Amino acid sequence: MFDVGFSEIVLIAVVCLIVIGPKRLPETVRFLGFWLGRIRRSLTNARAEMEREFGLDEIRRDLHNQELLQRLEDERKQVERAFNKTNKTIQGLSESGAQSSSATSGDSDATEFDADFDDDYSNPRTTPAAASTLPEATVDDSLEQLSHKSKPGTAHKDES
Repeated sequence: MFDVGFSEIVLIAVVCLIVIGPKRLPETVRFLGFWLGRIRRSLTNARAEMEREFGLDEIRRDLHNQELLQRLEDERKQVERAFNKTNKTIQGLSESGAQSSSATSGDSDATEFDADFDDDYSNPRTTPAAASTLPEATVDDSLEQLSHKSKPGTAHKDES
């Protein structure tokens, strides 16, 4: 609110000490604190009363609801655009599939679809996690070993 630094506060305190005097300064500070507290409380009460009378809570709630509705509408439009794009792609593929049975032009359409698919969605086969997995044979062997060890009545030996 006020841009008052430490040096200004010290200057005000020194001037008050000189003008009021050291004997009456604590009494004056208590008096000012009392009235400043009363003014703050009355302003807070007046603000709360005006908010209640003008229905600011309802206005805030309405603005929040409008913002949420706008976000939902934006999301709906995005989903609708994606749906339309997917329908167009499917229609293009079905048309190119019919054409590719009679001509070889279908390969270029499939390549175009693959490029669109790669732009819109990530391919799970190319993720680092998929590349670092064990081969299926190793996983199957490990599962067989575990199932053999967990059978009742079998000895738990390491088969190294």
